[in-house]
Amino acid sequence: MLAFSRPVEEDLTLEEQLQVSKHPDYESTERVVINVSGLKFETQLQTLNNFPRTLLGNPSRRVRFFDPLRNEYFFDRNRPSFDAILYYYQSNGRLRRPNHVPIDVFTEEIKFFELGEDAFNKFREDEGFVKEEERVLPTQQFQRKVWLLFEYPETSQW
Repeated sequence: MLAFSRPVEEDLTLEEQLQVSKHPDYESTERVVINVSGLKFETQLQTLNNFPRTLLGNPSRRVRFFDPLRNEYFFDRNRPSFDAILYYYQSNGRLRRPNHVPIDVFTEEIKFFELGEDAFNKFREDEGFVKEEERVLPTQQFQRKVWLLFEYPETSQW
């Protein structure tokens, strides 16, 4: 009986390794290990690369956290929050704070992993924070001061 197995990359010649790495399915199946304060997570590289403006989605940003001896990325961060951060990548952008993680801690994780302004605003909206509309102030200084006085009387010096 013949057994077929996928060749290990170390067994391939340099030319064969280049062909494998250029194959369109290679990046989508390559796995990445992410160690968050001792708890290891595993996902596909393509899952992260779908969000190139984030810390984990951008190879040049995440490389500083790579530990070549362990072949993993290491983050000394809040473990319970990372379940939701990784789910953000895996679910194509859905972000939900775990119930047992305080809002301020989760907010810091969103900022650290650079999920972006849209994700942060959506998170705040989902948490029930009211979005304040930007008010356009009058351009003339006197009008602006009068407007601010009536709008925010508690700031008056009189």
